[in-house]
Amino acid sequence: CHALCHPKCSACLPATCGMSSDCSLHLSEGLCRDKGSSPGQQIKEAGGHMHLEGWMKQPRNGKRGQGWERKYVVLDGTKVSIYEIEPREESVKPLEEFDLCLSEGEVMIHGAVGASELPNTAKSDVPYILKLESRCHAPCWPGQAIYFMAPSFPDKQRWVAVMESVVAGGRAAREKAEADAGTVCKRQMVLSPLVQVKSYRDKGAQ
Repeated sequence: CHALCHPKCSACLPATCGMSSDCSLHLSEGLCRDKGSSPGQQIKEAGGHMHLEGWMKQPRNGKRGQGWERKYVVLDGTKVSIYEIEPREESVKPLEEFDLCLSEGEVMIHGAVGASELPNTAKSDVPYILKLESRCHAPCWPGQAIYFMAPSFPDKQRWVAVMESVVAGGRAAREKAEADAGTVCKRQMVLSPLVQVKSYRDKGAQ
């Protein structure tokens, strides 16, 4: 998109270059087909349920600077699960889980990560890395950050587009629920004086 910014600000730029999530997802699927890459399987089920899975790399032992190791990642609905092996059986349990839709916080998908965040990572690998970051509204509750290295740039774009779509859908649903709750509260406040007046009248009639 030829965007210009400071190097330290590059991690804040959206990987989708201002496009909508649906548009960027469609574009990334085309790139995957054109370049012959092997993205994870994606299924968009009824009701907007998203499913995406495939191999990616994660910092070894969850610590940056100690190299990367292969993990199998599954996005099902709003939950990202990380496995040691492909979970072909129900007995295989995830090593870690990350919820993209928090009731008391926000999740951000970073499609561009600065090299300063990734010590001992080859510069040629940095363009394939994405970051999930959660921030809780409660100041005493720590946030969480997870890094993934996709096998190719189109794969990374695909993961970023799907996850951003899930986060946006969850945010819209939460805002709608809050708006509905506010409407109900206002309606109760308006009706409450009317109920009191009616009760006084009933007492006066008695």
